[in-house]
Amino acid sequence: MQSTQTLLASRWSRLVSSFIDGFILSMILFPLLYLLVSGNLEAAQHLNPIQKLIIAVAGWVVFLAINGYLLAKRGQTVGKMVMKIRIVDLEGNIPSLIKILLLRYFAVGLISQLPVIGSLFSLINLLIIFGPERRCLHDYIAGTRVVSTEEVYYD
Repeated sequence: MQSTQTLLASRWSRLVSSFIDGFILSMILFPLLYLLVSGNLEAAQHLNPIQKLIIAVAGWVVFLAINGYLLAKRGQTVGKMVMKIRIVDLEGNIPSLIKILLLRYFAVGLISQLPVIGSLFSLINLLIIFGPERRCLHDYIAGTRVVSTEEVYYD
């Protein structure tokens, strides 16, 4: 009788998936940023609060347009799909889209924007992945983990 085992995603696969998602998002948002600063990229360092809000909202809209369905149905972003990994809760089920968005992405993103504390939080968020459970702080906050979509069969 064969059994299957679900494996935790490797740290490298998580990193690469994050780069893929960031690359896709930046390729779409860069033209918007360029338009907001009228082609003067040095001005991008001095965006006013309204311009920053426009970029942030546009980022969320684009992120949801690209990844919302995949996250809701499969626990994956495009990067996670390419790397054959997915987000699951601690029981192995796909978490609700609200839980993923609010706890894994929005709350963590909001905290990371705080002066001084945000940078420290972001660093801790990432470094915790080197623990034995391979979970980032955002995984602990959301009660999730990232696993391989490829099952290992053994007798």
